Amino acid sequence: MSAPTLNTAGDTTAHRLGCFDYNEGTILAPVWTTVQYVEDYDLQTDNANMVDATVFADGGYTGQDKISTAWQLNVTLDHMSVPGSNPPIYDPTHDYLEQHGVGQLGAANRIQLRMYDFDPNDVDGLITPRGQAYLGFANYSWPGYGAGGTGDARMVALQFLGKGKLSPILHPYPVGGAVPN
Repeated sequence: MSAPTLNTAGDTTAHRLGCFDYNEGTILAPVWTTVQYVEDYDLQTDNANMVDATVFADGGYTGQDKISTAWQLNVTLDHMSVPGSNPPIYDPTHDYLEQHGVGQLGAANRIQLRMYDFDPNDVDGLITPRGQAYLGFANYSWPGYGAGGTGDARMVALQFLGKGKLSPILHPYPVGGAVPN
């Protein structure tokens, strides 16, 4: 299996290329769709909630215990229309996220994500999978976007807040070599 073809909006020669997919199928029969035109990608895997756990036996040193943790994925998408389309046609991965984010509550808003990274090679333009890959459920909203000129991309900032555990998984594309578009 080769790496996915990615229509990236950002600079693919950065230190890493973050990708995420959503599941349009079921947990038992997943259908993974890669989100396109990801400009910024920030996966925070362990936002710990620490409390003071200092005891006298620590000899005067303070101590902390982690009592809970959270994860989140912050992304910015270049929400652009297909050139020459009238009315505008947007990337179907963005349409899916918009339809499932706007006005949806609770379980209707929950989405299963898998998140993974690639290292771009500045020399030959190929990408290589990194070892880190994760799977989890999240809730999010589609906040809308500002106005722009005709043909300009509209930036959409999404924050996926984890619902439950973030689980490490095997990288879905263990063999590199694809060239991002």
